[in-house]
Amino acid sequence: MGSILNFFIEILKDPLFSSLIIVGLGLLVGVIKINGINLGIAGIFIVGMVCGLFGMTTPDDLTLFGLLTFIYVIGIQGGSAFFNSMSKKGLPYLFVTLVMTGMSSIACIIFGKLLGMNNNDIVGVYNGALNNSAGLAILMENPQWGKAPLPSYGLTFPIGVVATVIAVQLIPQILKKNMLKEYQKSKEQEMFNEKKISRVMSSKFIVENADIIGKTLKELNFSSKIGATIEVIKKHGEETLTLPTADTVLEENDIIKVNGTEESLKEFSKTIGRKTFERMSDPNITSSRIVMTNHTIHHKKLYETDIPKKSIIVTKVERAGISFRPSYNFVLELGDILIVVGRKKDVEEAEKYIGKAGVTSPGVDIISLALGCAIGILIGKINIPIPYLGTFTLGSAGGALFVGLFLGYMHRFGIFTNQISQQAKNVIKDIGISIFLAGVGTSSGAALIGIDTNGMSKMFILAFLILIVTISSVFYYSFKIAKMDFIKSLACLSGIMYQSAAIITVNTAVHSEEPTEYFATCYPLATFGVIISAQLVAQILLLLG
Repeated sequence: MGSILNFFIEILKDPLFSSLIIVGLGLLVGVIKINGINLGIAGIFIVGMVCGLFGMTTPDDLTLFGLLTFIYVIGIQGGSAFFNSMSKKGLPYLFVTLVMTGMSSIACIIFGKLLGMNNNDIVGVYNGALNNSAGLAILMENPQWGKAPLPSYGLTFPIGVVATVIAVQLIPQILKKNMLKEYQKSKEQEMFNEKKISRVMSSKFIVENADIIGKTLKELNFSSKIGATIEVIKKHGEETLTLPTADTVLEENDIIKVNGTEESLKEFSKTIGRKTFERMSDPNITSSRIVMTNHTIHHKKLYETDIPKKSIIVTKVERAGISFRPSYNFVLELGDILIVVGRKKDVEEAEKYIGKAGVTSPGVDIISLALGCAIGILIGKINIPIPYLGTFTLGSAGGALFVGLFLGYMHRFGIFTNQISQQAKNVIKDIGISIFLAGVGTSSGAALIGIDTNGMSKMFILAFLILIVTISSVFYYSFKIAKMDFIKSLACLSGIMYQSAAIITVNTAVHSEEPTEYFATCYPLATFGVIISAQLVAQILLLLG
C-alpha cells in the first residue's frame, strides 16, 4: 500500500504530468454551470491554483510556450481589425479602448495607494481583475517584479471572469431597459435612417397561379412590374436547379427562389403562389472562404457593394477569429473572411471581386509560426524609452502579439504568412491558453500560502473598485458620449473586457449574432491596449515608490 502511495506522490511531482492533469480537470470544472454562468477555460486556472497550494508545479518553459502560441494566433486573427480601427471609422472603438485602459489604470493606482497596498499586490490585482495574462507574463520576465504579483493576481482573476457577464445583465435592470426591445428599436431606427435603401431579401414560392402558368419570364417581366428577381428555379419533379432565362416557361408546382424587397416579395406571393420552405440543393453549388482584400469596398456596407449582384449568398463572416452571420448593413473591413455559397462560376467571380480564396484545409504554416514566435521573443527584449517614465519592454508575449498583428494585417511578408486555417487557430489557441493557465495557476496557488486575511480583503476591494470604475466608464462613454445604441454599447463592453461569455449573454437576449460584430472589433484593440497599460501602471508605481 505504501509503495503505491509513494508511486502516486512521485508522479504528482512530475511537472509535465501535473500540467496535463490540471488542464483535463480544469476543463471539466469549467463546464459546470451555476445560475447559468460557467467558468469555461478559467476552470483550468482555478484547478491549477488549488494544485499549487498542495505543492504541484508545472514547467516554466512550457507555460511560456503556451502563452506565446496563444497570443501569436490572437494577433493573426485580430491584425486586420486592429489596424482597421486606426482609421476614421474605427476611432470610436479606439477611444473606448483608451477609456478602458485610462480609467482602469487611474483607479488601480489611486485606490491601491489609498488602501496602503504594496506595488506587487497592486500590479497583480490590476492584471487579475482584467484577466490580463499576457500583461502579467511580461512583468514576470522583468527582474524587478518576477513572481511577486502572482498571489494578488491569482485571488482576483476569478472576479474578472464573471464581472462583465454580471454587468451586462445588471445594467439593463438598473436602467430599466429590455435588451430585446432595445435591439428591435435600433433596427427600426436603422431602417428609418436608410429608408432610401431597399433591403434585399430572398424567399421561395410554389407556382400555383393559373394566370402565369405556361408563360415565359420575358412575358411576365417580374423585374419591371414587381421589382423582384428570380435567382433559381427547381422544375417540378426534378432535383437539379435551373438558372432562369428570358425564355424559361413557368409550370405548375415549380419552386422559384426570388430576391427582392419585403414589399416586392409580398406582391410576388400574390402573383405566383404560396411561400414554401422546401430545401433547394444542387451538386453544382459550391462554397468558398474569401479573404476580403478589395480596398474599394473597405468600410462599405454589404448592400453598397456589388456582392449582392454576384448571385452568391454570404452565409457567415469571420473577424478576429469570431464567426457571425452578417446583417444587410454589415460594414466590411479588410481581412474579413466571407463564407459564400453559389454556383462555381459565380463563386469564382466573387473571389475576384472580394479578394482571394482563404485557407480551407486544416493546415498551419509551421515555419511562420515558429519563426514568428522566435522574432517576437527578440522584439520583446528591446527596451522602449518613455519620457519621464523610464523604459519598458513588450516581453516575449507582447513581442509575439506584435508579430501576429503585423502578419494578420499584411497576410504575407517575405517568407512569412498568416496562413492558419480557422480550425487550426482554434486548436492552437485552446492548447496554448490551457497550458499557460495551468502554469500560472499553480504558481499563483503556491504564492498564496502565507497571505493574511487583511491583505486578501484589500486585494478583493481593489479588484471590485477597478472593475466598477472600468465597466461603468466604458459603458457610459459608449452609450452617452459616443452615442452608440444600447445593445452596441453592451457588445463593446463585452469586447473591451474580452469576455466571450458576456457577448453570448447579449446575443441570447436579442436572438441575434449581430452584436458579435462589435465585440470582434473591440477585442483585438483591448488585448493590445491592456498589455501596454499594465506596463505603464508598473512604471508609474515604481516612480511613486
